[in-house]
Amino acid sequence: MQNYQNFSVCTSNALDYTCSFYKQHLSKQQRLALLDSYRTLPAFKDVQAGLAELKEAGYRLYAFSNGSTDAVETLLVAAGIRELFLGVISANDIQSFKPNPAVYRHFLTESNASENNAWLVSSN
Repeated sequence: MQNYQNFSVCTSNALDYTCSFYKQHLSKQQRLALLDSYRTLPAFKDVQAGLAELKEAGYRLYAFSNGSTDAVETLLVAAGIRELFLGVISANDIQSFKPNPAVYRHFLTESNASENNAWLVSSN
């Protein structure tokens, strides 16, 4: 958590590690294509309706990620769900990662929420 690298570097390193572990070689083009595809992952079919229902019920929705704000914005737009969120809050802003408690405090500050009225729903 404290040896910060941009999350895109972590993603790239994880791909390299996985290829090494499974003894799989990727060409430079294959590697770049895989990393690029990570920027446009589709949402599951029930996501748009579920988020819309939460928003209509009065919940203030934020995307909260270890990824950079730009990367998350790109994902949300590509998935067709960006308009359902009030904003994107990134751990990148404080150069740390979840589960560092400081990252969650950053979320609470940026969203103007308190511990008693914030829920975290993971999309992993």
